[in-house]
Amino acid sequence: MFEAITYIGDTKMLALLSLIIVTVLLIRRRYSEVFFYLFLMAGGIIFTFVLKFLFKRERPGETIYIDFWGLGDGIISYAFPSGHAVKVFLMFAFLTYLVQRTMKSIKVKTALFSLFTLVTILVGIGQVMLDRHHTSDIIGGFGFAAVWFFFCLWLQKRFSQFRKTFTNNSEYNKMNVS
Repeated sequence: MFEAITYIGDTKMLALLSLIIVTVLLIRRRYSEVFFYLFLMAGGIIFTFVLKFLFKRERPGETIYIDFWGLGDGIISYAFPSGHAVKVFLMFAFLTYLVQRTMKSIKVKTALFSLFTLVTILVGIGQVMLDRHHTSDIIGGFGFAAVWFFFCLWLQKRFSQFRKTFTNNSEYNKMNVS
C-alpha cells in the first residue's frame, strides 16, 4: 500500500499531475496561477536539491541515486529534506489554495482539504515505512515546503497588488493624456 501511495511523490507522477494541473489552468486562462504553480514547484525542487547537498544526510536504507529520466547517474540522493515530502506538500497546498479560491461549498472544501492532508501524511509515513527516510527528513521536508509555500503565496499576492496598481495607474494616465 505504501509503495503505491508514495508513488504520488515520484518525479514522473508529479510531472504528469503537474501537466494536468497546468493544462486545466491554461484552459481556464488562469495565467497567474500557472506562473505561481510553476514557480512554487520549480523553486521547491531546486531548494530541496541544494539543501540535500548542504546537509548530506545518509538515508536509513541503501544508497539511492538521483534518477531524473536518466540524468544524474552516479549522484547520491541524500535524505534531508525528503523530496517526496516537499513535492507532495507543495502540490496539495497549491490545490488547497485553488479549492479555497474557486469553490463555494464548505463541505466540498473540507472534504478536499481532508483528502489532500491525508494523502500528504500517508506519503510521508510511507517514505519512513519503506525505509527511505528518517522521520526527521519528512518533518523537515514538510516544514521547508510550508515556509516556501507561504513565501510564494506572499510574493504572488504582492505581484497581484502591484499589477492592479500598475493597471489602474495606466488607465488613469491614458485618461489624462487625451
